[in-house]
Amino acid sequence: MLYEGQGQFLERVAAFVIDGLTAGEAALVMVSAEKIDALRDRIGATGDGLVEYRDMGVVGANPARIIPAWDEFALAQERRGAVRIRGVGEPIWPGRVAAQLEECHWHEALINTAFAHVRGFWLVCPYDVAALDPDVVLEARYTHPLVSDGAAPESLRVNALAAEFVAPTTPLSSSLPQPDSAAVIEIAFDAGTVGEVRALVAAEGAGAGLLRSRLEDLILAVSEVATNSIDHGGGGGVARIWIDDGDVVCEVADRGVINDPLVDRRQPGDDLSGPRGLWTVNQLCDLVQVRSSRESGSVVRLRVHAGRRLA
Repeated sequence: MLYEGQGQFLERVAAFVIDGLTAGEAALVMVSAEKIDALRDRIGATGDGLVEYRDMGVVGANPARIIPAWDEFALAQERRGAVRIRGVGEPIWPGRVAAQLEECHWHEALINTAFAHVRGFWLVCPYDVAALDPDVVLEARYTHPLVSDGAAPESLRVNALAAEFVAPTTPLSSSLPQPDSAAVIEIAFDAGTVGEVRALVAAEGAGAGLLRSRLEDLILAVSEVATNSIDHGGGGGVARIWIDDGDVVCEVADRGVINDPLVDRRQPGDDLSGPRGLWTVNQLCDLVQVRSSRESGSVVRLRVHAGRRLA
């Protein structure tokens, strides 16, 4: 849904939610805290009990946490017998840095795959064309099969770029931007030396001023990924660490290949023997980027801000 400014956002989103309420359809709205307050005022008590609001600035701080939030909502509504549900999610806003934007676009593409099996789920993704870079809006046209730039539902139309619509079926194979090599510390590891990776992360993270709780999160996250490399990536890998604009960035590369693009967004079940490492790191880190191909193997890049984690 393309809109210009707060006024159009409120008009169109409120109409979408109220239309659902009239039909008895529950909705989850994940937008900024400011927009949540404005929508509550516009929708009023009509939405009590059927509309759930969540701050996207918290849920979507790491974009990989957004699909699990939708999944939780869809499952809860399915259990209560809902036939149709609605959602509004705005993961992209002005101020997102390049790495976050890239993961947001990947999220927007993946969400269609993630919920292809769910019937009756109508999800609207608002984009503020007045505030966002035109290239960001153009990218959205490649990740959404339907586009609306009018107030009425009739304005929905098949995307003009539908032939190139992104519906991922293979793991991410694009490359990640490389840091200044002079600033990077690199260490190879295997099952016998993974402790050296944890020690390196502890030392570098402390030196960068990470809070103790954040440092513990990062050490655990790197340990989880390194263990995955040992178990599934050929017995070991290479870890790198550097500082980027005050953030601590750790990267683990190995020879394994990830075949499920949603592997880090599927909530683990009760079976403790099942994979849960990448899910865990998404709960611990402020940004996680996963890349994988048969040609180059897999890379998992973890980023932690110096301050507290939004979660």
